[in-house]
Amino acid sequence: MASQTPFESVLVTGSCGFIGHHIVSKQLESEPSCQLSVLDADVDRNQFPGVAYHKCDISSNDQVQHALQKVKPQVIFHTECPPSSPDIPSLFEKLIVLGTRNVLEAALAIGTVRVSFKLVSHL
Repeated sequence: MASQTPFESVLVTGSCGFIGHHIVSKQLESEPSCQLSVLDADVDRNQFPGVAYHKCDISSNDQVQHALQKVKPQVIFHTECPPSSPDIPSLFEKLIVLGTRNVLEAALAIGTVRVSFKLVSHL
């Protein structure tokens, strides 16, 4: 069985929520020595010791660019998602569409993403 190279720096977005929280937990179990960082709008809950928490609105390109420049993650788990509700479709678009675009653009800028892609903008 081939051994995997451990990640040096991992970023999880939305990691104070259910899915992200479990990803952080498993990452800490499997690679406790990696630098683990979190981006979330609410970093005051579901925290783990030794993890760097960064309050960030992923719909803000400036905040995401700043955070990723600081963290310089090798790997990103993007789990940001608002609570499910049909009453707030604009929040889904803001966090999922715009937030994902911001994360991808910032990852491309720092070199985490090493392939070329074109982001389609219609917002």
